[in-house]
Amino acid sequence: ALFATTLYFAPFACLMENALLLLVHLGLALIGVSYLGYVGGAFAPEVCSGLVLLSTCLSGVPLAVYVLLRTVALCCSVSCPPGSVEEQAEAAEACNVDLMLRGPQDSWLLAVPAVCCIPVIDTFVKILPDVSGLHGRMQITEQFVEGLRPRLEFPVLDYLAVKDTLEPPLVILFGPSDPSGRGGILHNAETIYGDEDPQAITAEFVRRCLGGGGSAVEITAEVLELLRRHARVGQILSVALAVIPVEVRLRHDGSSSGEEEEALISSMRTLWRKPPPDL
Repeated sequence: ALFATTLYFAPFACLMENALLLLVHLGLALIGVSYLGYVGGAFAPEVCSGLVLLSTCLSGVPLAVYVLLRTVALCCSVSCPPGSVEEQAEAAEACNVDLMLRGPQDSWLLAVPAVCCIPVIDTFVKILPDVSGLHGRMQITEQFVEGLRPRLEFPVLDYLAVKDTLEPPLVILFGPSDPSGRGGILHNAETIYGDEDPQAITAEFVRRCLGGGGSAVEITAEVLELLRRHARVGQILSVALAVIPVEVRLRHDGSSSGEEEEALISSMRTLWRKPPPDL
């Protein structure tokens, strides 16, 4: 029952660590049986000593080797000098996309620079809703911020899968979260593959980002037209929906284009969990 419970719960993420834990439990059980047989008179002292020594060697030696290797790896990672600033800058410049890996059940989001061997087209749909929220104007632009790489986002389990490896998608949609702010998610992402229905996925994505309404229908039609014109096999189309609220537009009506870009960047900034409130 102890072995079955340990195997079922598997407290470690690594298979090797779970196997070592089971081996140690097995060794302790054999030692207990040896002493029980010695106390009951079934085992002679020599047999009991031999079983205890054998159990200790079979379970203790692999555990000691594993601990030694982990200690050496930790010492090497701490003592090895970090790369120079120039090397890190060169590695960052060689990357052409920002890869987002989404954890299981949206528990975390990891952003790393990466190299994509497939061409990525980066487009932005600036949504300018009116005061009523029933209608809105849209402006489709290419990348307008110098040095900002296109974004790609995938579930980490699909990205790291050995079997059924991840295929390049046709389109990746990014947009703001539900205006109600439920779940603490500050941005949405959706991937469209070649064998999926882009119309249904896009409509649901826009509804999830904007909460429905008349403007959502207009924006859905505009995004579908954008996908029809630019989505092609052999390339990835990254579409970011940037909603510019009415109050932000009114505040920046008389400002410079740089201030308008800053407002757009803040509306598209990749965040996942809301920061905790100040205590």
